Amino acid sequence: MLIGGYCWDGEKLKDKKIVWPFLLGLTGFLLTMISVVALAEIPDAFHHVLRFGPLLILLSVVALIGVLVRLIRWLNQQNQRLIQLIGWFVVLISIGVQLFLAFRIIGDNIYDGMDIRFQAVNLLNGSRHWIPYFHELAQNNVPITMVEHGLLAVFKVLHINGWLGLNLVMFAWIDLTIGLLWSWVSHRWGQTYALILLVLAAMYFPFYGYALFFYTDGVALLFPVLTLWLLERYFKADKRGWILLIILGIELWLGFWLKGNNGVLLIATLLVLLGDHYRQGWRKTFAAIALLLVLFGVGVVATPHLEASVGYEQPQSKKMPLLTWTMMGLNYGTQGSSSHADTGMIQKQSTYAKKQTLAVTTIKARVRSKGVAGLAGHLLNKLNLMWSDGNLDATETINQAHSYSKLFQYLYGSNKLLISSLNQVIYVAILGLSVIAVIGFSVLPKQLDLEMKFIILTILGVFSFHLLFWEAEARYVLLVFPLLLVLATFGLKQLAALSFEDLVGPKLIRQKRLFKTGLSLLLVAVAAIGMLSARRFVEAPVTQSEPVVQQTKDYGNYVLKPGHQVTQRIWLSKAANAISIQNPRKNGTKNISAHVARGTTSWRLKAKATSWSSQHKFKAGTYKLTLYNRSHKTIKLAILDSRSYNAVPAAKPLNQNKWHHQYLLFKAENKWQQPLFSAKKLALLIILITLVDVSFIWLPKSNRKKD
Repeated sequence: MLIGGYCWDGEKLKDKKIVWPFLLGLTGFLLTMISVVALAEIPDAFHHVLRFGPLLILLSVVALIGVLVRLIRWLNQQNQRLIQLIGWFVVLISIGVQLFLAFRIIGDNIYDGMDIRFQAVNLLNGSRHWIPYFHELAQNNVPITMVEHGLLAVFKVLHINGWLGLNLVMFAWIDLTIGLLWSWVSHRWGQTYALILLVLAAMYFPFYGYALFFYTDGVALLFPVLTLWLLERYFKADKRGWILLIILGIELWLGFWLKGNNGVLLIATLLVLLGDHYRQGWRKTFAAIALLLVLFGVGVVATPHLEASVGYEQPQSKKMPLLTWTMMGLNYGTQGSSSHADTGMIQKQSTYAKKQTLAVTTIKARVRSKGVAGLAGHLLNKLNLMWSDGNLDATETINQAHSYSKLFQYLYGSNKLLISSLNQVIYVAILGLSVIAVIGFSVLPKQLDLEMKFIILTILGVFSFHLLFWEAEARYVLLVFPLLLVLATFGLKQLAALSFEDLVGPKLIRQKRLFKTGLSLLLVAVAAIGMLSARRFVEAPVTQSEPVVQQTKDYGNYVLKPGHQVTQRIWLSKAANAISIQNPRKNGTKNISAHVARGTTSWRLKAKATSWSSQHKFKAGTYKLTLYNRSHKTIKLAILDSRSYNAVPAAKPLNQNKWHHQYLLFKAENKWQQPLFSAKKLALLIILITLVDVSFIWLPKSNRKKD
């Protein structure tokens, strides 16, 4: 018998009754757990949480879901032309925001992002020498560096500012990702739900934030969606199937080459192709799998030759064993996140064999040291660190910029309370709706076709990979967030088909008015408690800071001999009230006298353990930061050696060597004490959210069309 176009036999019955109910149950359990930790605001070793508390986030989540359900019901009563017009309106608004951000925020990341820029600019200037970072720590970032170099070369020919060009290209790339997702949802559930997906994507800042930060996370975002889009067409194709398989094989390798955790896509694809044998038979299934594996394998073999074309060759003695990342994932002190101590310990070994041995020994020791209970607790901490932050690290990606506007403060600086809270609301809503979607598959099993199975397998794969075998960081969730958006859209589809009576059940509906009154009072009580918990944002003044110009990346040393001095020239585009020079080495700080001067006026900087600082009124203009070694010992200072990259346009390098631009670590900023949020604005916001929540309880049931 044929059901849904597929052959029904005993083997498929077994798969349907055992394997997938288990996988769906596991997915639902994990998504529920993630939803709880995302709402609970559990502290971790990395994130400094700056958002409203769990109760206000929960109220806002309920309000957001309620608005979306009402919007779906309203859209289901409209014609397709109006839905298309609304869709275009959302797209144009989003593109307008993208262009505004692309031109206003030319930012930098003082970690891996800036290292990649060093090398890309070196390649652009004709140097084929690769900085030690790529040999000692980040061979995996060679592909993204090659891509950035190629784009910068194109922009140079076109006389376009390279960093602005990267912003625009990344926005177009992420727009393509969302566009493919819109196309898939539109084909499957119609334009109403495709529009809802667009609205959610347009509201979520990480899609904008990762476009302003050219790195693997934003670039890799396309590949899960593209794989899903190609699979949809392959399953429906007839004669064009082999062409689509070839494209799919190349795309899977390219995604893996740019970011290693995209390897999960290959495994998920192979598994769903095996599931497709009911349609096309084992012979064609094995042929399709063999073709994908051959294409992927050829790509992997070709990778070293491709990288050698730009002068990169990895000495075996410098190579980092893959088990190093597993070892970092078991670092209890960092809760499984990246650890410079671990990578440094491994790289001190003289041979690759010794590195491998040390990694294996350390992994075994860490597993044994805590026991089963301790290891389980560590994995929970690791899960919390990676999956609880709705920002997905997007508000941390840019920590240095060409200029610092008020907008920068609200997105990346000391006043990002609102954007972080909005991100968390959307994130928790997406997770909760995804749980509803997984439950919905048991009610509507026909929806769980091979494409949906690919989504489930990919989410489970990324979750398992980072929890058990790799390090954990919140930015890694970005890879599967578009797939979570798909699940959330399906979850909304299930909710929109239910009435208030369906949700509360027949027993409670008999006391409808009493129940609604009680529920409304409960929401008001939750809002009141939430407001009390948010008093810390409106009562206690906190130190806020607004950079004017800064350089805080530590990459290199400057040898300051006895009796010698070093001077850094900086330009302030506006007034500042604090200037400091950092010395993270903690080496000889008290033996160095530090001054800042403008013309004939000079201010002494007070020495602390790791810095020299002064608070005065510094007007806009050019200043000299001078460090003088008054001791009899040579002192090594932390600096930035950015090679030929002009890292700080508002600062003049310490030296004249174009291949080694050097900068001190410094900050010129404005500091002040102020609460993070206005009490009136907080009260108005909470009242508005509560009114939205309560209104959905009392509004009459809409006469919606069945979909």
